[in-house]
Amino acid sequence: MFKDVPLINISTKDINVKIPSLTSDDISKYGSYLQSRIQKNETILQDRQALWDQLTNLCSTTQAKTQLQNDSQLQQELATLQKASTQDTQKIADLQ
Repeated sequence: MFKDVPLINISTKDINVKIPSLTSDDISKYGSYLQSRIQKNETILQDRQALWDQLTNLCSTTQAKTQLQNDSQLQQELATLQKASTQDTQKIADLQ
């Protein structure tokens, strides 16, 4: 009885798969995107640095200046923006 019924029925079928290719236009668009991102990050970094300078100039006491300089969150954010800018520059260099 069990010999007449197969336990597993396997069949094959050809499937066409379309894989998109990257064109030079796509690469140049991505390069332009990274360039604009670098410019935007540099502008943000300059604005924040200017704000930092204004804040430190407004502080009249040494203790307040020390507290602002030790503000790790602002320093960490500035470092993150600088790192992102460096990474974007490297990506553009790799594309060229």
